[in-house]
Amino acid sequence: CGYEDANDANDLRIDPGFKASCNRLPSGDDLASQPTITRFENSISKKDLYRIAEVFLDRFIASYDTPPEAIVLDIDDTDDETHGAQQMSLFNGYHDEYCYMPLFIFEGQTGNLVTSILRPGKRPNGREIRSIIKRVIKRIRSAWPKVGILVRGDSHFATPELYSWCDKHNVHYILGLSKNSTLKELAQFTMAAAHRRYETFGEKARVFKELSYQAGTWHRALRVIIMAEVSVMGENLRFVVTSLEHGQPSFIYETAYCGRGQMGNFIKDLMLLGIIQRGTGG
Repeated sequence: CGYEDANDANDLRIDPGFKASCNRLPSGDDLASQPTITRFENSISKKDLYRIAEVFLDRFIASYDTPPEAIVLDIDDTDDETHGAQQMSLFNGYHDEYCYMPLFIFEGQTGNLVTSILRPGKRPNGREIRSIIKRVIKRIRSAWPKVGILVRGDSHFATPELYSWCDKHNVHYILGLSKNSTLKELAQFTMAAAHRRYETFGEKARVFKELSYQAGTWHRALRVIIMAEVSVMGENLRFVVTSLEHGQPSFIYETAYCGRGQMGNFIKDLMLLGIIQRGTGG
């Protein structure tokens, strides 16, 4: 048992059930006060938080009887609205609220939680993403040195820092790629083909194409998949960047990349359990 927030101690520190759980008689001394609980929370260092994150990793590794041949690391974050002056609570323009942006990594084939990290209410930059992935994979490979690893995420995890690190450490990746004027121009003929197919058959049409593309900040040219879709809803243009050299473009996008959509359900499960979305001031 425990307190959701430190200020809950103001009432629950005298609760007989809580006292009994701490081997005290109902008539015994009250439990720790809110200031004491808060001092304890503030005593936790970054090193302690890192060790806690490692516990998640160790539990994930221990969930396998034998080392797997390959794993998929699905990475994503979500907004956790805050209601107070907590540390790291920031206003997020996309979500239009003060929040945290905790980051989650799940194994994409099993749905097992790999680790989670409480973060400020902003998107991580490339250096932070690289640092997180590097530490997670280092821990996993210390237990499973031969495991194949695929990192999968949406476009705001697609950073040159991550591409470069993964290429140097034999880690594959498949990531959404944000649109820009150059990519849109390169996709014009693909989108035109989707329009022709839609006009011919009168139903949603998808056309795929792949190309070798290198943005100015990238260390090398990478394989980019174009997905051009036309339906009654209009145009839908998507890009995916990957280190995978084999596989049809349609398979890379529809199966290998879109499979990450299940991660949203994993995060919702945590919300339903009340593990996140508790951001009141303590």
